[in-house]
Amino acid sequence: MLHILWLLIKCILIFVGILLLVALLVLSACLFVPVRYRGRVKKAAEEIQAQGTITWLFHLLSLRVYYEGKTPGFQIRILGIPLKKRKKKPPKTEDKREPPKKKPRKNREKVSKEIPPPAADTTLVPAKGEGEPVRTQSEQALSEPSFFERLGRALGAVFRWIRQGVRFIWHLPARLLAVPRKIVFTIQKFCGKIKNWKHFLQEEKTRQAISLLWRECRRFLRHLLPRRMGGSVLFGMENPAVTGEILAVLGAAYPVHKNKIRFCPAFDRQVLEGEVWCRGRVFGIVLLVILCRLYFNKNIQYCYRTINHKEV
Repeated sequence: MLHILWLLIKCILIFVGILLLVALLVLSACLFVPVRYRGRVKKAAEEIQAQGTITWLFHLLSLRVYYEGKTPGFQIRILGIPLKKRKKKPPKTEDKREPPKKKPRKNREKVSKEIPPPAADTTLVPAKGEGEPVRTQSEQALSEPSFFERLGRALGAVFRWIRQGVRFIWHLPARLLAVPRKIVFTIQKFCGKIKNWKHFLQEEKTRQAISLLWRECRRFLRHLLPRRMGGSVLFGMENPAVTGEILAVLGAAYPVHKNKIRFCPAFDRQVLEGEVWCRGRVFGIVLLVILCRLYFNKNIQYCYRTINHKEV
């Protein structure tokens, strides 16, 4: 009995160990195996071609997005096998052909059966108001309101209307005086919120939190930028001055393209042609480290609590 129990516990521990090992391998793959991306854009005359690919774990998972011939699309692959969309089956069309008519036999006799006409409905419907009790002239005269009753109702409606009008006119000055008070109160409340936010943004903890957030965002953007890029672009505008301004902006963006993309200005015509490609990768561990730094920072926690609990 103890041997069987020990064998059962051993099997359970082996199974749990295998699950933990698989989970550890998956976590390590997510953190240390990069997500690679690459893209290419080509324009010649009026034709534009673009495609981008994202792969992970040696093309175990891949996503391809493309734009060719003014038709966008995407394709997902798992282990190199594309996931095809199920095509909707066209609805079955009913066959509207008439069945072939049988030819009548010559020797067959025609038998005509007379259908008797339907019997007329002899049930009598009682006339409208037949079952109602007949009222006498005296009863009808008593049921109708008299002249004085109608006059009293009309005067009551007039008095109610006059009372409502007087009440409205009596409360009108107070309502008119309350409008400026509400406007002033709203302006004061808004100005108070602006002062509170200004005081909150000028605090030392808030400044340190904003600077830390900005540094981490810059670090992630640098990690996200492509590692390799290349290509050539021929561009030109109708006004040569505009072409020169665009060339100056591209020169100021040297830290981004690092002169790996060749830009050729054309001052004599309007044109935009070329081909550009880039490649890069993103590690999950970098994103995890940045999130941990932001989450465990005391200044970030202070700002979150202040905004969340409306202490500002």
